[in-house]
Amino acid sequence: MKIYTRRGDGGETQLLTGRRVPKNDRFIEALGELDEAISVLGLVRSKLEENRFSAETKTIEAIQRIFFFLGTIVASEGRMAKEWQESLILELETEIDQKTKDLAELKDFILPGSDQLSATIHYARSVVRRAERVLVSLFMMASPVQPALAYVNRVSDYLFVLARWVSRRLKKPEIPVHPDSLLF
Repeated sequence: MKIYTRRGDGGETQLLTGRRVPKNDRFIEALGELDEAISVLGLVRSKLEENRFSAETKTIEAIQRIFFFLGTIVASEGRMAKEWQESLILELETEIDQKTKDLAELKDFILPGSDQLSATIHYARSVVRRAERVLVSLFMMASPVQPALAYVNRVSDYLFVLARWVSRRLKKPEIPVHPDSLLF
């Protein structure tokens, strides 16, 4: 099988619905955002694995797979082949709550970069947030997709907590940012 088809050389591509759209169509933009999120999550997953965080590695892989499924919803213009499982959101919330128990209360903003792994996780969080913004504008009124949007929101919450939790496990101090003491 060849990777190139030449059908997109004119700046159009085809959605799963069969409709051809320009490559700057809002559905293609959303697919691109999900693709980037999946890729950067792959970087997070490999770094977690290097540091022997096996449970977290599995969670990130599951998120990547779910984002691929979300891509099929986008490529189908919001049509869902099967109902979104609310349990996916609850599973992430449970992991967030468990990890939060190990963390100090957050009183300030955190500057990413206390260690390479947590900085990578923060980067992934910002990419997921961008994907979420595009997905919200795409599906704002589509009620069947609302649970999927909630899941993406929860993924960014999980990544924030995971970055803090990893820094703590690696014994790297968080870098607080006090907005009232910023120098300009």
